[in-house]
Amino acid sequence: MKKDNKNNKNEDLLLGLNKKIDRRDFLNSSLLGAGSVLYSMSAPSTLFAQNDNISLPDQVGDNWYGYGGVGDSRYSHGNTPEILRGAHAVRDGLLSKSNLKNIPSSEEYDLVIVGGGLAGLGAAQRFTELYPMKKCLILENHPIFGGEAKRNEFNVNGHILTAPQGSNSFYYKTKNSDIKEDLKYIKMLNIPDEFTYGNMPNNKDNLVFAQEHYDVQMWGEELISKGYFVDKQSYGVDAQWVKDIWKDKLKRYPVSNKVRQDLLAWKYAKDMPQDNEETNAWLDSMTYKDYIENIMGLDEEVTKFADPVLASAGGMGCDVMSAYIAKLLGMYGLYPDAPVNPLNRHSFPGGNDGFARHFVKLLIPNSIKGGNNFEDIMNGSINFGNLDRQGNPVRLRVSSNVINVAHSSNSRTSDSVYVTYYKDKKLNKIKSKAVVMASGGWINKHIVEELPVEHKKAYDQFNHAPMLVANVALTNWRFLEKLGITAYQWKGGFGFHTNIRKPMHVGKYQPDLDPNKPITLTFYVSFEKTNQGLSAQQQSRIGQYEMLGKTYMQYEREIRQQMVKLFGGSGFDPKNDIAGIILNRWGHAYVTPTPGFFYSADGGPGYSQIIKNQPFGRISFGHSELRGYQHWGPAAEEGSRAVDQLADFI
Repeated sequence: MKKDNKNNKNEDLLLGLNKKIDRRDFLNSSLLGAGSVLYSMSAPSTLFAQNDNISLPDQVGDNWYGYGGVGDSRYSHGNTPEILRGAHAVRDGLLSKSNLKNIPSSEEYDLVIVGGGLAGLGAAQRFTELYPMKKCLILENHPIFGGEAKRNEFNVNGHILTAPQGSNSFYYKTKNSDIKEDLKYIKMLNIPDEFTYGNMPNNKDNLVFAQEHYDVQMWGEELISKGYFVDKQSYGVDAQWVKDIWKDKLKRYPVSNKVRQDLLAWKYAKDMPQDNEETNAWLDSMTYKDYIENIMGLDEEVTKFADPVLASAGGMGCDVMSAYIAKLLGMYGLYPDAPVNPLNRHSFPGGNDGFARHFVKLLIPNSIKGGNNFEDIMNGSINFGNLDRQGNPVRLRVSSNVINVAHSSNSRTSDSVYVTYYKDKKLNKIKSKAVVMASGGWINKHIVEELPVEHKKAYDQFNHAPMLVANVALTNWRFLEKLGITAYQWKGGFGFHTNIRKPMHVGKYQPDLDPNKPITLTFYVSFEKTNQGLSAQQQSRIGQYEMLGKTYMQYEREIRQQMVKLFGGSGFDPKNDIAGIILNRWGHAYVTPTPGFFYSADGGPGYSQIIKNQPFGRISFGHSELRGYQHWGPAAEEGSRAVDQLADFI
């Protein structure tokens, strides 16, 4: 045992785990052992002994959350410990509904929106458009608005680096857009139609960089300098990088000839299913694995190749995800192969937080320091004191965890809705003419009181998968330049893909694209457990326990070990090349549409349509999951649609 401890300490030294970096500001005990999600229960009578000092049980230890960077989002990266306390207390029944009736309502609004992500902000925009003289309140449980559309910021040797916490990437042509909602809101928010990016000096190898993180995983990888890491463990060959595998039809990619031919048949398939209701319903009756292996007749290795890509875009792998959602996400065999021009795919410095900031600036003009222009909205600090200022037509209240939404009487005759939320260890109640639930389905089914049976059954069919987004700040990336690739994919270990994102320049924010200068790598880590015969729900629960049950230090070790394995041979030094790590853990990042999500077996509406099309009295539902794929423009449109459904009550 002593020898093992000595070996572990030596490895920690080599990995740089004992070196002071920008990571442990929030760690009281950085070297503690494995943490775990706690499910200790307190009696409701104890919680309600004093309504102005309610203490909820901790769910995680002090060694869980980790460093948050600098800037306005430093206290809100991923699900916070406070959000875990509140959400799990609601789930476990610690906040007894029988006590809520005794809390007096302190405010009245024409509309309350539960959730300050892009769906909630889209709902607020529609409200102000229709009812400019009425009052609206947005309740957001995180310390900052945006939902998963928030940023991480590092300060590396005086260089400010911004990266996405989650929601990221948009496709935008000056005269066209594949998603009509995107174009609608881009125009409404006055987003520019041209952007400036940093360029690599002395780019002697003509390296090509993506401007975002998603299309380079599959759809646009032929146009990017991309490499696949192969080794004995995953491919049965000596460790090496294989570059640009599609340019020579996979001749250098170490798989059997049968698998090679099937991968090519998958990627370059010409016979696409028709785009009509009957065909879409048929696709929604099977998994994408069924489609690849039984309809296309391809090898299961093709499915395994597609698994992490589909999980990165939709939360789970091919064995449980509907073939129709795979079509909506543009997966091969269902959508024609047409490499996406990397110049048409964009990412703001902090991902889709750029859209969230523009929405909030439109709704509350003094919410962000500076003028009403792209540079100031993107770079200005948030005036938190102005978000919830009395007199604003729209008010946005952060760190407010809604625990109950109930009609004042029978849903058919009620003239109002009461919304109870938890903030600063106190329960507060608000009265509103109507409510839009722009929060996730995993919490809606717990907090909407007397939810109709049909809605409950539909929500019980929703499955939500976790996602970990890890941003790693580097002091330099010379080791990547040496490899001659800018995007990287591998099997096994931490994550499966990352890339150097070409940095967007906005005003004074102009980070360099220089191998000798700092940059960030973003890892999107999914938790699918494919080919084990597990349901989507089982896979998600296992993934959530895994993600929530590890300490910050455990993940830091995994990241460093993975990077040494991939890049150690090209000069990567974990002690000196890593400047900071921020973890963004999202317990319910994606809804994972299984067969029947869109179309029921008997020809009726799928379970998403039941929630979407049927408001419950004065309560409507407008959240991104209802589309099946979670994208910023459609999310805002779902919120807008939910406001329209309440026109008779506002």
